[in-house]
Formats: sequence, structure tokens, C-alpha cells
Amino acid sequence: MSLAVKTRSQALEYSLLHNVKAAGRKIGLYMGLPIYEAIVDDYGRRYVFSGVAPRDSTGELDPHALQKGEFIVRPGLAYRLARFV
Repeated sequence: MSLAVKTRSQALEYSLLHNVKAAGRKIGLYMGLPIYEAIVDDYGRRYVFSGVAPRDSTGELDPHALQKGEFIVRPGLAYRLARFV
């Protein structure tokens, strides 16, 4: 495996949020799934919706294009840690 692929894979893994719960009202749908104005992770950290997660030219999620404090929730939404809002 090339270093570039491994680095991208690791960056994506560190940029994903898992096991989140809705912490605000539903504001829309993305790929048939609800978008919530805010979510909370297992540690009680609050994140607010910031948009659709960036993708690269191949259509893959691009963690390098996230802004400071942003994380990805599958299938492809970006949420920003509330303290950076």
C-alpha cells in the first residue's frame, strides 16, 4: 500500500464520528437519512451541522478538505465541534 493511500485512510478514520445521537431538530434529508441541526457523541461533545462533507475528484470523502473542528458523519455530512462555532 502506498504511503498516500495509507495516510488518506488514516486521516479519514480520524475524521469520522461514530455512535452519534440527535441533539436538535431534523432540518432535512441526505441520501434518505435525516440531517439534524446538532448531534452529540458518546463523550457528550456537541457538534452542529455545517454542510455536506467534501469529496475528492473520485467521489471519495476527503478529510483533508475539512475546516478546523469539522468531522464527518456517514454517509457524508460535516459537523463542527460546537466550541468552534
